[in-house]
Amino acid sequence: MVFRSITLTLLLALPMMTLGSEPKQLAEAFIKNLGTDHQSKAMVDLFSTNSAAFMQENKIEKLKLEIAQMIKGGGKYSGADLIAEKQVGERLIGLTYLLRFNRGPIRFEFVFYKPNDRWMISKFSTKSGLADEIVEAMREEVRTK
Repeated sequence: MVFRSITLTLLLALPMMTLGSEPKQLAEAFIKNLGTDHQSKAMVDLFSTNSAAFMQENKIEKLKLEIAQMIKGGGKYSGADLIAEKQVGERLIGLTYLLRFNRGPIRFEFVFYKPNDRWMISKFSTKSGLADEIVEAMREEVRTK
């Protein structure tokens, strides 16, 4: 799989789909749409409720295409696993999911922020080519022994 890294950091946090949704629910709804060949719906649901997102519409359209290509290159989707979760206080949480495809995994990272009464996404990134990172981590571990 071609190594690709896609990151979209928004200047303003983006309000999410529903007022009462928790970060895991929001991320898993996004992943569910990706896994059922609804990449465009997943992106629209994630970014559509914020006017700042529409000002960056060309970046979001590019991201939609790149994610669609990554997923197509991954082959058949077989599920997702939450592989990391980090919370800072009560208002900032990061979630990392590993999406399993028959040709290789793709990592999706979400950072959610809750400034008031609802969670918003403040950072989203995705990456394929994870085998290289694992090999480098193993090499680093050997070097430090």
